[in-house]
Amino acid sequence: HNATGKSSIAEAIVWCLYGTDSAGTSKQDERLQLRGAPDMAVSLTAVTDDGQIVRVTRTRDKSQVLQVGGKRQGAQQKIEAQFGTLPEFLSMCMPGYFSSLEPKAARAVLARCLPVLDKEEVLKSLLPVHRDILSTDRYPMIDGADSTDFILEKTRRDLRVTEDEVARLDGEISGLKGVLEQEAPVQPTLLLTPKRVQERAQLQAKVDAAALQALTKEARLAALHAKRESLLASYETCKSQWQTVVDTCPACQQGLSADRLSKLREIAKEHNALVRLQMDELIRQGQAVKAQIEALVQREPEAPSDALEKAKLAQYQVDEQQDRRALADYEARYAVRRRAQARIKEAQQALSLATRRISDLRRRIEALDAYRNAYIRLQHERLKDTFTHVRIELVDANRETGEVRSVFRIFWKGRPYRTLSQSEKMRCDVEIG
Repeated sequence: HNATGKSSIAEAIVWCLYGTDSAGTSKQDERLQLRGAPDMAVSLTAVTDDGQIVRVTRTRDKSQVLQVGGKRQGAQQKIEAQFGTLPEFLSMCMPGYFSSLEPKAARAVLARCLPVLDKEEVLKSLLPVHRDILSTDRYPMIDGADSTDFILEKTRRDLRVTEDEVARLDGEISGLKGVLEQEAPVQPTLLLTPKRVQERAQLQAKVDAAALQALTKEARLAALHAKRESLLASYETCKSQWQTVVDTCPACQQGLSADRLSKLREIAKEHNALVRLQMDELIRQGQAVKAQIEALVQREPEAPSDALEKAKLAQYQVDEQQDRRALADYEARYAVRRRAQARIKEAQQALSLATRRISDLRRRIEALDAYRNAYIRLQHERLKDTFTHVRIELVDANRETGEVRSVFRIFWKGRPYRTLSQSEKMRCDVEIG
C-alpha cells in the first residue's frame, strides 16, 4: 500500500551507499532527513556470494561520514567494487533510471555490461583489404570500440598534420618555381677595369707621395722650431751667469781694498770670457737654425695634386662602390637561385612522401572505421540475444553508404519506449535492470 515506507527504504539504501537520492542527485540530505531531526544515519549489512559480510554506515551531522567495515579510508572505492558505480547500481535497482538517461550516459552504463569481442572475430567479418591493414601488432585494440576510437582519433590527427605539411610544401614548391622561372642573374660588367685599376693605383701613389712630402716638411719645421726654442733657453741661462764686480762688501757694505777689488775683477773677467764664448756659440747655432727655417718657409712646395686628379680619385671611389653593390646583388640573387635549385628537389621528395603517407593514413582510417562499425554491429547482435521483449539499438546503418552511426533507442515488444504505458515501461525497465 501507499505510504508504508517502500520508497524510504530505497532512498536509505541509495544514500547509504552513494550519498545521493534515488535519482542520483547529490546534496539532497535535507530532503531525505527526518524533518526536525539534528542528524541522520543509515547502516546497511550485505552478504557477498562467498558469504563475506560487508557493513556500510553513512552518518550526517555537519558533514557526511562514510565507513565500510568500520574504516573511512577508501570506503567509496570499496562500495563501487562491491555494488558498482552509482549509474550502474541505479540502472539495475531503480526502474526508469536507465531509460531517463541521456544517450551518451546510457551508452556509458551499457558499455560496462556489453561483451568485449575478440579482435580476430571482428577481423573475420571485414573485407580482405581492411583485414590486411589491421592484422598487424600496430593496432592492438585490446578493449574493443574504445581503443578503436582512440586509434582513429590519433590517425585523423596524423592525417590533418600531414595534410597541413602537404599544403605547406605545395606553397614552398610554388614559390621556388617562381624563383627558378625568373631570368638567371648575369654577372655585371665592372666599371673599374684592370686598366683603370692600374691608373688609379698610379694616381693614388702620386697623391700619397705629395702628401708624404708635405708631412715631412711640417715635421722638419716643427723640429727646427723646437731646437731654436731650446737654444734660446740655453742662451738665457748663460746670460744669467754673467758676473759684475762691485766695490763694497755684500755683507757689511764697507768699501773693499784695492787689492781685493782688483783680484775679484780678474776672476770675473775670466768667468765672463767663458760665458761670452758659450753665448757666441749659441748665437751662431741659433742663426744657423733660423736660416734653415727661412729656407724651408721660402722654398716652393712640390706641386700638389690638382683638382682634376682629385676629381678622378673621387670618381674611382664612386665606381668602386657601384661595382661592389652590383657584385653583392648578383651574388645574392645567384645564391637564392642556387638554394632554390637544391631545395626544390628536397621539397618535391618530401611532398611525394607526404602524399603517399596521406593515402596510407586514409586507408588506415577507412579500415579502422570498418572495424569499429563491425565491432559495434557484432556487439549489437550479442545485445539482442540478452533480452526477451526489450530491444536496445546502439547503431543505425546508412542503407546508401553502409556507414554505421551510433544511436540509442529502446523498444518493448517492437514499440518505442516513449509510446508505452506506465506498467509496460516498468516491465521494460525491470528487464533492462
